[in-house]
Amino acid sequence: MLALFANVFFLMPKLSLFAGRISTLMRKGKYHEAYGIMLALERCGQELRDTLFLIRYYSILVLTDRPSKADLLFTELCGVLRNNQVTRPQNILKVAEKLKKDKLLMESICLYFVAARMFVNTTKTYEIDLTLLQCLQGITQALDAMIDKDVLLRLTIKRNVVPHALAMLRQARDTKRLKNKHTRLMESVAFHCAECCLYYTKEHEARLELVEEAISFMEKSFRHDVVKYQLYGTFLHNLGSTYLMLTQLRPAEAYLCKAIKAFRNAKDHNPVDLKMHIAQSQAKLELITTGKV
Repeated sequence: MLALFANVFFLMPKLSLFAGRISTLMRKGKYHEAYGIMLALERCGQELRDTLFLIRYYSILVLTDRPSKADLLFTELCGVLRNNQVTRPQNILKVAEKLKKDKLLMESICLYFVAARMFVNTTKTYEIDLTLLQCLQGITQALDAMIDKDVLLRLTIKRNVVPHALAMLRQARDTKRLKNKHTRLMESVAFHCAECCLYYTKEHEARLELVEEAISFMEKSFRHDVVKYQLYGTFLHNLGSTYLMLTQLRPAEAYLCKAIKAFRNAKDHNPVDLKMHIAQSQAKLELITTGKV
């Protein structure tokens, strides 16, 4: 299945002349310049049916705030994906993961957007719910890997990602399916996706409320077992970090201390990763204790 999708990634001769330039412009955040090249190709009668080009074009339209044109291209892109039999959730996620590993981060984020849009209004099944959560995870991981989180990108995240993340939270709360440990953990991940998006959009007050809600949710869901999860420590760290950004040093210090303790008790992650998280919390704590804030 992936092989079929990969076949359409080979660029046509004319497109190959512009592919590298467009990709470079996107990495540098020069989305309007990239849009100019795409528009020129369209006006020259170039058939933009290459899947990777369509993914890039869609992301450029979103980033340059052209929603009407983006919606038309979204419909075309979905048709191309269906024609290449890449509409199963896990197949789309594999392609998005490959783009992310190949450092095509904006393209990866765009494909996660496309996947989320394709499945958010689909008849709800466990697989669809899981796919939406994985889309949000993939987006936040790709954003973490991006160097320049400019104003335009933050605006895009606010318009496109935050609504999906919050919708998933509402859906998870409303579901009548059995609330086993796995679904509760996935709901915790949805909290994390949403609060990360609020970090990127610099909505610190809203993030405080959401992270506090996430901590309360995990404590009620897992009770004494909550300390086994690295994500619990992450929420405590993020709460402390947000208080630090707001220069509220006393609660910042308290939550960073709690985060360090939680990371030391976590059992679900590699010890090396946990040491890295502890070091990050300690570094922020040191800023407070040494008066360098």
